[in-house]
Amino acid sequence: MKTRLLSVLALAAVVMVLSAGASADTTPGLLIYDWGTGSFLYITDGGVNDSDGPGNGSITFVGSIGNFVLTVDVGQASPPLSANSADLSFSVTNTSKVADTLAIVFSTAGYTTSGLSNNSIGGTQQGTLQWGLWQDNSNTGCLSDTTCPGFNLFQHDLSGSPYSDTADVTVGNGGDPYALEQSVWVHLDGTTGHNVTTGDYFLHVPEPASFSLLAFGLIGLNGLRKKFLA
Repeated sequence: MKTRLLSVLALAAVVMVLSAGASADTTPGLLIYDWGTGSFLYITDGGVNDSDGPGNGSITFVGSIGNFVLTVDVGQASPPLSANSADLSFSVTNTSKVADTLAIVFSTAGYTTSGLSNNSIGGTQQGTLQWGLWQDNSNTGCLSDTTCPGFNLFQHDLSGSPYSDTADVTVGNGGDPYALEQSVWVHLDGTTGHNVTTGDYFLHVPEPASFSLLAFGLIGLNGLRKKFLA
């Protein structure tokens, strides 16, 4: 009887752990858009132009689009218990002397928690940069036709090099799933030839409430174990 009860309690604790990491899925999308030429790419995990391989919750693109040569790495942190963190790393080079803007948007659907999200960015640049976060309550995220539904949570303009910035904004959809879209706009004037901008945009979404209860569940499990073994 003691063994059976402890097994049931242990199973409940495992279920709580798995539930804590299930607030975001691992099917991100990456939209890259050259405003000057109208050229764009939409890349999904494991899809065409993803050199990182399928099914790992991340996307890597190395190549050119319009007037730019770039490397972009995006993805959710792993293991799954850290699935509420997302990272957008980028290196953009303007290969012409034409002023142009490149937009990079990393979207992930399936978030369910509400609370304060922590956003930070830093890097070097030879132009100016805008960064921001959008929330889509339809839980869609960016689409292959360059449409990114949702509303803006914040948008900041940055100049100078090196640059860094932070933003804490509230996210959530009343318990219903929603998508988040990390956005970066790189503005390069082309006056010095091959302008280069690099950066890393890190997003952390609040952990599910069930995760914070896990410690209490394990403490209770230990107390019951002592009681039944006494």
